Amino acid sequence: MMDTDLVLLGKIVKTHGIQGGVILKIDSSFPEYIEIDNLSEAFQFSFSIFIDGGHVPFFPSQNFPTSIRFQNTHHLIIYFDTIHNETLAKTLIHHQVYIDRNRLSDEEVVEDQDIDYKSYTITDINFGYVGVVSQLLNYSGNLLFEVFNGDTEILVPANSAVIQSIDDLSKTILVDTPEGLIELYLDKSE
Repeated sequence: MMDTDLVLLGKIVKTHGIQGGVILKIDSSFPEYIEIDNLSEAFQFSFSIFIDGGHVPFFPSQNFPTSIRFQNTHHLIIYFDTIHNETLAKTLIHHQVYIDRNRLSDEEVVEDQDIDYKSYTITDINFGYVGVVSQLLNYSGNLLFEVFNGDTEILVPANSAVIQSIDDLSKTILVDTPEGLIELYLDKSE
């Protein structure tokens, strides 16, 4: 997992109990509409905690049926598999916690942190340069990038099955579209 695939979830602010639980304050830039079902699914793999200049993976505990749960709307209680007491939990206080953007639901993948994707460049793994995003469209819950290649409009699905990576610094999106999709649009324009 590359750093560009990570989304800031929040910061560990204190311990919870004596069995190694921590309380995480959710960052204000993290999507507010995330639901507990999405949280459980997103976190079944791992968190990444920024420690000593690098990202260290931590996994939710299998010993607690609710190893991740909301304390309130802005805080989560989390139990990690390798943190079994309050002393170890204290070592995580003040550290930032990230999750893999690819583990979020489709809408969260493209709408996290309210990024405006206008002017991002889209490149397809097989086709190459596709074009520049003009806007993000929502057709009955199906998100699409409206991309222009010259004067030709191309609609690219904006979901985790297609998006391979998003680099906000270079404003680029790498996609793997279904075979023939890009050519279909470009053949119509000729």
